[in-house]
Amino acid sequence: MQALSGLDASFLYLETDKTPMHMAGLYILSPSKSGKPFDIQDFKHFVQSRLQVSRIFRQKIIPAPFALSHPYWIEDENFDLDSHITHLAMPEASSQAEFLKLARQLFQKKLNRNRPLWEIYAIEGLCLEGYPKDAIGMIVKVHHAAIDGGSGAEIMATFYDLSPTPRTLPPDTWLPEKVPSGWEIAQKGMIKSFWIKSLEMNYFFLDSFQKTLTTQQQSSNQQLSPPIGVMSAPRTIFNGEVTNQRVFDGVTVSLADLKKVKNAFEGVTLNDVILSICAGALRRYLELFQALPEESLIAMCPKSVRPDSEKGQMGNRVSAMLVSLATQEANPIQRLLQINENTQAAKVYSSAVNMDDLINLTPSGLTSAVAHLYQSLKVSKIHKPFCNLTITNIVGPPTALYMNGLKLLNHYGLGPITHGMGLIIAVFSYNNQVMISATSCPSMVTNMDLLMQFITEEMQILLKGIDK
Repeated sequence: MQALSGLDASFLYLETDKTPMHMAGLYILSPSKSGKPFDIQDFKHFVQSRLQVSRIFRQKIIPAPFALSHPYWIEDENFDLDSHITHLAMPEASSQAEFLKLARQLFQKKLNRNRPLWEIYAIEGLCLEGYPKDAIGMIVKVHHAAIDGGSGAEIMATFYDLSPTPRTLPPDTWLPEKVPSGWEIAQKGMIKSFWIKSLEMNYFFLDSFQKTLTTQQQSSNQQLSPPIGVMSAPRTIFNGEVTNQRVFDGVTVSLADLKKVKNAFEGVTLNDVILSICAGALRRYLELFQALPEESLIAMCPKSVRPDSEKGQMGNRVSAMLVSLATQEANPIQRLLQINENTQAAKVYSSAVNMDDLINLTPSGLTSAVAHLYQSLKVSKIHKPFCNLTITNIVGPPTALYMNGLKLLNHYGLGPITHGMGLIIAVFSYNNQVMISATSCPSMVTNMDLLMQFITEEMQILLKGIDK
């Protein structure tokens, strides 16, 4: 039995029917080279052989009585693989729009908290432009309480192999766990709350004080601009109340093209170029709807603080950079250079305090109550947004991967949105390609196709800009 951290538990507290807090990967796999039809039983056998790669697959949530602590993970003694895998088939000659509609419908449903918080949909009969006939679609949903973007990518990578022949893993030694009594859970919660947390608090304040002094010295030496203030982002159409509906789409850009732009400017990173592409697309989209604020949009960019010793483990180990996207700048090249300056400052300031450490010090009952009140009282309508959107960037493998013999052709990320922050852009690199996808609410992004078109066009605008 393992207690959730404060940050992990916060994703449970924030969850409602309108704001499910899971992430998902949409994977496109090639059909079998041999022409063998997709076999769902064979696929389930493959998944069964890989469950040991992470505890998330067979652990479920149990709450602590009277909210004396955050909930706990426990090995599910009633684990049933069949309840986590669903086999679907698209109607013959279905369009790409119909596939995306199905993906949105499957994504927007909450996960069942009575069992481990993940599920897979295997979808046959895809008919997608640019992909082989009868490609296989996989939608893998995992709750944000169990993983962050980085650990999720690491865990999913263990489902893949470097060749069509699946590797053999060591024997599975997993054992179920009996659910403890309420009193046993309460005892653990009280020990954690009264003794361990007080020691953690002392360490946190000493560590944060030291980091703050170091950050002040760095910002002075580098003459960095002041940090972005809390809740100082301008209000946009992306920052209202979300519904229980989702809209999603994605595009693929060349990694070589991104590197060409990056290499044209000293000190500019690939992440700067990606942020600039997104910023340009958002600027054009908001201008089209006469909704572009005079102030720059602010993006929250999660940054992993997971040490090497915790690679592939459960939970969230992230800090967050607040980055000004320079959307008030019309010139694409100047916008890129300004974003480069902004990210340098954000990296320094974000290192002072880690989000997960700070939330972990908050009493569990208070964290839960604040989350529920924030949602039910619609507090997001009162204050300025903490940020306008989330942009998360995950670096994937540079070579081709295979799942149970089928080659991974492409994959896109779907992320959770909530009241006040109704747009998330997920970026994944894989096999010399970079996939950029967005998840939002249809009342906020009424034309997702257009936003994706603008992202593609902004890549070409930057390429033309450096060739002049």
